[in-house]
Amino acid sequence: MFKNRLEAGLRLAARLQEIQEGQEGWHGTEMVAIGLPRGGVPVASVVAQVLGCPLDILCSKKIPAPQNPEVALGAVSSGGTVIIEQSWARFMSADKEYIDAQVQRLTLETRKREHELLMNAGICERPSVANKTAIIVDDGIATGMTSLAALKDVKARNPKALVLATPVIAEDTYFQLLRECDMLVALETPRDFVA
Repeated sequence: MFKNRLEAGLRLAARLQEIQEGQEGWHGTEMVAIGLPRGGVPVASVVAQVLGCPLDILCSKKIPAPQNPEVALGAVSSGGTVIIEQSWARFMSADKEYIDAQVQRLTLETRKREHELLMNAGICERPSVANKTAIIVDDGIATGMTSLAALKDVKARNPKALVLATPVIAEDTYFQLLRECDMLVALETPRDFVA
């Protein structure tokens, strides 16, 4: 697929540049590239450099199932957006008390982590996405839970257009997330991509 996140970022940025030529509101400060930690931040950094737009960071984390932390019941963003997959929560016997505790813990965790990443990246003043093209960038999307939380978080900030960009996304997840944004840009969509 890709040698590393730099190559993935360069190839994704090249694809976004092709799209940029025919789009209104896709130039410099009319856009913001938003990286999802961990792997999406280095990819978004390359995208921001190539497109000549500001970089921002948004943390979101999956809500783990009680007996199996690899299974996502939903996700939480640093901005307070919460996504719960009710059928999975029931199936995994996650009651309201468990979910509420996880949401509270993860909201604090994502805010702390986001602050650290912003400081490390030297982003002191975060760019606004209001009336701009917001490009959320992840390095790969399997189930899409954390990406969905990020999309809903950014959508609440009134961007002109909401774009999700990733080098690779599971095929079924692609079609689920396509409904949540104005455009989804992916370089590869394998059927059997799980992590």
